[in-house]
Amino acid sequence: MASTRTPPRPPSTAARRLVLPFAPYMLVAIVHVVALAAGASAIAGPTKLLLMPLLAVGVATTLRGATPRAPAILLFVAIALSWLGDGAGTFFPFAPTVPMMLLCFGLAHIAYIVLFWHFLARRPVPPWTIVYAVWWGALLAVLWPHLGPLLIPVALYGLVLGGTAVAASRGAR
Repeated sequence: MASTRTPPRPPSTAARRLVLPFAPYMLVAIVHVVALAAGASAIAGPTKLLLMPLLAVGVATTLRGATPRAPAILLFVAIALSWLGDGAGTFFPFAPTVPMMLLCFGLAHIAYIVLFWHFLARRPVPPWTIVYAVWWGALLAVLWPHLGPLLIPVALYGLVLGGTAVAASRGAR
């Protein structure tokens, strides 16, 4: 009796399906990095603001039809908040740029923490993640004398970054 199953796709086709939606993002990221290295701020500024929307397009294409939707929504919220952080000076000209960046990126990381902790966790927190607490303490010790009024926002942002790393450590590769 002949098998009615379709043969599996070659890995190159599957890889292409995953990579192709991110090609515009990768191209603009390369242009952005080259522009930064060359000091071409007229190119680096606009390409910076294109990165997160292009990443969102790649994610949307890859996750099309995926269920459950809550993790995808959280991912898009995080990407949108990252975009706002990237463009804080442009999107919030009435507010100080660095605090707005910290706020937007911090909120993005909180969305990532929820995503990793509640939807992508596969194991308990590994013991080695204590290194993130050490990193946070070292970060504050080194930066403390130079932060002035940004001490509390930077300390909170560092805590959220460490929390993101800890939450991500619960996932699979």
